[in-house]
Amino acid sequence: MKYRSLQLYHSVLLVLLLPLLAKSQSRLPIDHHVHFFSPELADDIRKQGYALTVPDSMITDVDFILKVNRADRLVLISGGYAYSQSVQKTRQKDRRRAVEAENDLLAEYVRQYPKRLLGFYGLNPLEKFALKEMKRCHEELQLQGLKLHFHGSGIN
Repeated sequence: MKYRSLQLYHSVLLVLLLPLLAKSQSRLPIDHHVHFFSPELADDIRKQGYALTVPDSMITDVDFILKVNRADRLVLISGGYAYSQSVQKTRQKDRRRAVEAENDLLAEYVRQYPKRLLGFYGLNPLEKFALKEMKRCHEELQLQGLKLHFHGSGIN
C-alpha cells in the first residue's frame, strides 16, 4: 500500500512539473521504449509463472506496437535476458539459441523499420556466451544498444 501511495505521489508531482520542464527546455526528452517478446518467449514467460497483463499483440506484433505507441521513433527492447531463468530452455545450448533467436528477430524488425526503431538487444550478462552474443549483436546485427535487466537475469 505504501508503494502505491508513493507511486501516485510521484505521478502527480510529474504532471505538475511537466509544464515547468517544458518551458525550461527547447525540447523535452521523452523515453519511448517498448519491450517485445517473440510468441515463444511470451509462452515461456507464462510457464515461468509470470502474468502478462496485456494482449500478446501488444508485445509480440511489431506493426501493432508501432501503431499503438504512435511515437515517431521507438527503442524496441529484446526480452532475450528472460531466458536466463527459463523453464523450457534449461540447457545452456538451448538458452543460447533462444537468446540468439530473440535478438535476430529484433534485428529483423529494425531492418524493416530503420527510421522508426532503434534496437536494444537483451541478454543475461552472467551467461557463458554473453560476451560473444554482445559482439555478434553489435557487429553482425548492428543493433544500437544493450538492455540489461538485472532482476530478469537473476542478479541481486
